[in-house]
Amino acid sequence: MKVAAEKIRKDVPWSDIHELTCDLSSMESVRKCAEDFKNLELPINVLINNAGVMIPPFSKTKEGYELQFGTNHLGHFLLTNLLIQRLKDGAPSRIVNVASLAHNFAPKEGILFDHLKDDEYYQKVLYYGQSKLCNMLHAMKLNKLLQDKGITCVSLHPGTIYTNLARHSIFAKAYYTLLYPFHKSEPQGASTTIFCSFAGEGGNGIEPGGYHSDCNVCKVKCPAFNGELADKLWDYSVSATDSNN
Repeated sequence: MKVAAEKIRKDVPWSDIHELTCDLSSMESVRKCAEDFKNLELPINVLINNAGVMIPPFSKTKEGYELQFGTNHLGHFLLTNLLIQRLKDGAPSRIVNVASLAHNFAPKEGILFDHLKDDEYYQKVLYYGQSKLCNMLHAMKLNKLLQDKGITCVSLHPGTIYTNLARHSIFAKAYYTLLYPFHKSEPQGASTTIFCSFAGEGGNGIEPGGYHSDCNVCKVKCPAFNGELADKLWDYSVSATDSNN
């Protein structure tokens, strides 16, 4: 993080960078990070929920949730809820959830609510897809709740980018290495996130509550991407994190 911050300061000398530590697999850490940010007394114009973990061996967060669900969804869910007032202060503002095409690998029913703390049905790719579907459902529900508050929420697939995200699987690393010439560069991989953060609405812009890929609105074929499941996930997440906006 310090290296990235120093690079930004070097490339953009007039920038004002604040480094805050947040472990999304720990709700205690998320709450501390949110409090640290609030103490800066700054509004938020764009919140990008981009951190995550992919296809690790089965393990749990500090609160006992399967790591990918707990980190990729619950951590972002809690952080976002704790920062809603700062987003209202910065309105018109935007919440951008970085999801993945891997949402198509989610379970047929979308989310295994009865098995988010155990390994009875644990499959790395299945649970990664589930967590990415959660990112999309989270954005859908948030947009419905916040659209009249000047806050727009969207989700996106950034594309396949060669990073260390696949470090937990030798097969995934081999796949990434083999197809490296066809992957997006880091700037290309960031383009849809930037598009979703700053493009206008409608026309060639974003679709509020929608899913995007390659700087365009993308039709979701996954039947689990629906308002009913988004509502159920919201209620579960509020209870799991003891938070509500």
